[in-house]
Amino acid sequence: MHNISEIEGFYLNEGSIKKFTIKKSLRELLPLRFVLASTSEEKRLWDKLIDRYHYLGYSRIPGKRLKYLIFSHDNLLLAAIGWKSGSIQLFSRDTFIGWPPSCREKNIDRVTTNIRFIIFPWVTVYNLASKILGKSIYHLKIDWKKHYNKDIYFAETFIDPTRFAGTCYKAANWKYIGLTRGYSKIRGGYTYHGNKKEVFIYVIKKNFRKVLQIKTPYTPGKTPSMSVLDRLQEVQTMTFQNLNFNPDLIDNTIWSDELFSDIAEELRNYYRWFYPAFSRTGQMTYGELYIQGLLSPLERKHIEGIALYFQGPEKVRGLQKFMKDSPWDHECMHRLYLDKVSQELSSPEGMFTLDSSENAKKGKESVGVSRQYCGNTGKLDNCQSGVFLGYAADNGYTLLDRRLYMPEKWFTPEYEQRRKECMIPDTLEFKTKLDISLEILKNKAIRDRFDGKWVGADAYFGSSMTWCDEIEKAGFLYFASIRENQLFWLKEPKVVPLEYSGRGRPPQKGATRTDSRPEAVKNIIKHKNVIWKKVILAEGTKGPIAAEVTILRVIRCEDNLPTKKIWLIVRRDEDGSLHYYISNAPKNSMKKIFYRVLTMRWSIEQCFEDGKKYLGMDHYEHRSWPAWHRHMLFVFLSMFFLHILRIKYKKNSSKYSSPDETTHTSNIYV
Repeated sequence: MHNISEIEGFYLNEGSIKKFTIKKSLRELLPLRFVLASTSEEKRLWDKLIDRYHYLGYSRIPGKRLKYLIFSHDNLLLAAIGWKSGSIQLFSRDTFIGWPPSCREKNIDRVTTNIRFIIFPWVTVYNLASKILGKSIYHLKIDWKKHYNKDIYFAETFIDPTRFAGTCYKAANWKYIGLTRGYSKIRGGYTYHGNKKEVFIYVIKKNFRKVLQIKTPYTPGKTPSMSVLDRLQEVQTMTFQNLNFNPDLIDNTIWSDELFSDIAEELRNYYRWFYPAFSRTGQMTYGELYIQGLLSPLERKHIEGIALYFQGPEKVRGLQKFMKDSPWDHECMHRLYLDKVSQELSSPEGMFTLDSSENAKKGKESVGVSRQYCGNTGKLDNCQSGVFLGYAADNGYTLLDRRLYMPEKWFTPEYEQRRKECMIPDTLEFKTKLDISLEILKNKAIRDRFDGKWVGADAYFGSSMTWCDEIEKAGFLYFASIRENQLFWLKEPKVVPLEYSGRGRPPQKGATRTDSRPEAVKNIIKHKNVIWKKVILAEGTKGPIAAEVTILRVIRCEDNLPTKKIWLIVRRDEDGSLHYYISNAPKNSMKKIFYRVLTMRWSIEQCFEDGKKYLGMDHYEHRSWPAWHRHMLFVFLSMFFLHILRIKYKKNSSKYSSPDETTHTSNIYV
């Protein structure tokens, strides 16, 4: 047999192979002939033979590669062997060589990996395998230099100890140097399979340390001259293993293996931004694990569920400690997060949004838990409540900051021991949600990074005229929800002295009254002269979002007296539901400005809905003050990562979607 078609026809035919065996001495087969698969027909034959006879089968080999078919001197097909570019990072090999990360990066193309080696099942020849390994190094050096213009210094291979003893490699003078850590590379990440392989290496360049200028062998992770950040940046993101990204977080119609690979790479690059927050590689690894858990399809995204799903029961305690009291700098992470969001979203026309969010809790041990109004259940309930700051601009929205509300009773002597157990800062004092919201909004870290003149808030905040005045003093325009029974005047009332009627106690000197009574907003909009206009506020997943809107100038009522003129904006949805807002925008403001901010105000509510539905925002089981704030920060990180995906794949929609695909704008989907 002298051509490819004859070889393929014979050696892939089960009938002929069953009757064909080669049982000779090695001497009878020499000299061996190595055929480098260089033509498409030769490569196809190598692929088919490996797929048919090798226990691992064939899979596409990326990067640099060489494939050989080995024949006897009389053209009997004996074996096949394949090589590819070396592993980018391999702890046992890197320790053996002793090269630092910078040297490894420059010279990794001096390493090649033996990815497949098989003596075909019809061959029974003693010492053939070690002979082929020895001769293959000779051919490998020549052909690698010829094809890739690089001299090879090292060859490596991985042996499954449950199947093989590596005898032929030992006989060919390969050196055992240790075990792998049980990971394999998949689509832009790593998966942990637990099947640790034996690592063998063959040194081709005997004086490699002199050539590579390695004076003192480097031990990975133990070089004191490197900063912590430098070491962190050298670590491959191994725990982006088995990245099980929840397809519900994106539009399923664009899901593909290619997209999965892109998302894994995006997440890896995104997470590197936060490396400076960590002082140890273990902390960084636990952080990766946590953010993966929040982005996964897990039904309950709490610590135990995340640890068990990705790494096993031995990681539960470590992940709990990481969130509770591990000394990594979550304030640094928060600043880095703000920097990232600011680069993407900050706009002079942006809006800060404020709202509280509650999570029902059983028991009394969790930090800040108390019987109070719970938005999740819509009634007084045992729950925790947090005050959140969001940000919305024309190109997206996200959450910026959070603070757990501590009910006043938590500052009484009876709660002293519980405060210590929950790790509440000694300097923390009682503040109302109104006070907390103003403190967060005026935070220098926020003000230095974000532009924006608008503040949006729900009715809890908007119904407090004192709060509204504080927002105005801080230089903002507020656009706040109010309750339907809030009192205003449509026309300026006359303020007249309060006269004594002859009954009861006489009025105090200077007491006044108005000549008309204020009205609740729900009654004001029933006036005949109130004009409604139907407008398209936004494009949603099911088409345009339309509503009827009326915008009026009204006079605020405080202590039954008129104060300043402000705007009243009322939105009536297609189902008849009414929403009331007030604003201190200038008198000459155009109505289209209010249409725009109407669509921005709800963004924080959408963040809560998406966070709880998709990202485990309310799944936590943390009891301490630090853990609650750290959990919410990781939810923020996950949420903004999805924003980045949304922007990227919206811009590259032709790559992943059809031209008539609807663009999602009102939920978390890409």
